[in-house]
Amino acid sequence: MPFDIGDKVIWESQSGGHRKTKTGEVVFVVLRGSVPSVRNFRHPQWDGITPRKHVSYVIKVQAGPQSVKHYWPRVKALRFVGEGGKA
Repeated sequence: MPFDIGDKVIWESQSGGHRKTKTGEVVFVVLRGSVPSVRNFRHPQWDGITPRKHVSYVIKVQAGPQSVKHYWPRVKALRFVGEGGKA
């Protein structure tokens, strides 16, 4: 399912045995065979990472009143916010 910049999405992630639900906005489309642009989205975990074999997305999550985090989740985990399609 393709997403567009500005789409609101939700997904679950797991780290250290804890599951979290995250909600954010698509801010960048990563082409097949590419990785997120370090110039635009500085994230140490993305340095030297293997490109994905499909289109993927960078998601912006508001982490606090003035704090934003960017994630590069698995596409198969992403769902549109809202029921039955685009919000």
